[in-house]
Amino acid sequence: MQARGLVLTSPGQVTLQPFDLRPVDADSVRVRVAGCGVCHTDISFYSGQVRTKHALPLVLGHEIAGTVVEASGRHAHLLGHDVIVPAVIPCGVCDICLAGHDNACTHQFMPGNDADGGFATEIVVPARGLVVLGPDRGGYELADLSVVADAVTTPYQALERGAVASGDLVVIIGAGGIGTYAVQIAIARGARVAVVDIDPAKLERLTPFKPEWLFNARELDGPAIKKGLRATGISTSRWKIFEMSGTVAGQELAWSLLGPAATLGVIGGDQVLMWLAVAGVAALLAAYPPAFHGVQWLGAGYLAWLGLRMLRARPGDAPVLQIRTGHYFRQALAITLLNPKAIVFYMAFFPLFVDPARPAGVATFAVMAATIAALTFLYGLVVSLLTHRLAERMRANPRIGRLLSRAAGVFMIGFGLKLALSR
Repeated sequence: MQARGLVLTSPGQVTLQPFDLRPVDADSVRVRVAGCGVCHTDISFYSGQVRTKHALPLVLGHEIAGTVVEASGRHAHLLGHDVIVPAVIPCGVCDICLAGHDNACTHQFMPGNDADGGFATEIVVPARGLVVLGPDRGGYELADLSVVADAVTTPYQALERGAVASGDLVVIIGAGGIGTYAVQIAIARGARVAVVDIDPAKLERLTPFKPEWLFNARELDGPAIKKGLRATGISTSRWKIFEMSGTVAGQELAWSLLGPAATLGVIGGDQVLMWLAVAGVAALLAAYPPAFHGVQWLGAGYLAWLGLRMLRARPGDAPVLQIRTGHYFRQALAITLLNPKAIVFYMAFFPLFVDPARPAGVATFAVMAATIAALTFLYGLVVSLLTHRLAERMRANPRIGRLLSRAAGVFMIGFGLKLALSR
């Protein structure tokens, strides 16, 4: 059986043409497409910036609403029903799904990525997970509801995982499609909402939904916005910050707004990348800059000290950094421990994988942190060993050895200055 669709034949090239539908089996249904939303993921697939899992040619589109026109067996009850096709359909039977983390399923199915998608007259999809629509649709046409599959459910899941409740201060960074829906969902949950964007027109479009605070990031910097948020009088423990712009500047702003015990969610533009954690030490470092800068400057000082040793080496020194074996380990350990960005990353990221309600929650965190720290240490150790072995080899040509050592010294000092001055 064939359908017609917009077939991506190569990056930047689509044609409206017939294509073969996959056969409908016991686990799938055929849906007549009423509408399919355009996501930024589709644009990335189209441009070639992101590769689809299924080889081209392929029909894109994963925000789909339509009517089931073929179903059999245990899914026969779906026949004739209007449905929304989830943008990502987990398998539901693997260990990850059974553990309650179906959003991370490694066997998930995504229309328009794993197989032909919704920019077509019909599509064959797994029957599991389809959302059957009732008669009350708020006055919307079936095609209009296709965006629920991704653009609405993405911010909904973010706010759900962030445990947004009535009275919380929800900060939405980025007033695009996902951010706009997030504002509405947060207000519906009773939260007090602040929105940050660089486009006054986007902020203006949100006024019908009545967010309490609108901040133009072109006019106000991070400290000014944070001061405005503190003026609300809401405890930072109830701050729920969601970065939805998908930009580096937006993410930097989100981190700068953290306060003690605040919650941060980072929603990648096309896929849900949730980093939801009570901020802990990361929030304390963000809230009290001297603490962060102390660690930062300590690391910078160590790098500068290494660089000065290299620059001050006399012609008779051989090798320039000739040290005993034990010093390799101490050097690698120092570089590992004096990396402030790694410290913030550990404290903010790993709680995602730890359930505090489980008895082994703390132990799990400790094992994970220790594992990554060990890998980082081994990396530093290898770099240290290779560097010093190279210095040993240069004994045969002292002139080249001194030149390379001094170049490395300048590099070390420059890197230390960059670390000390970075914000």
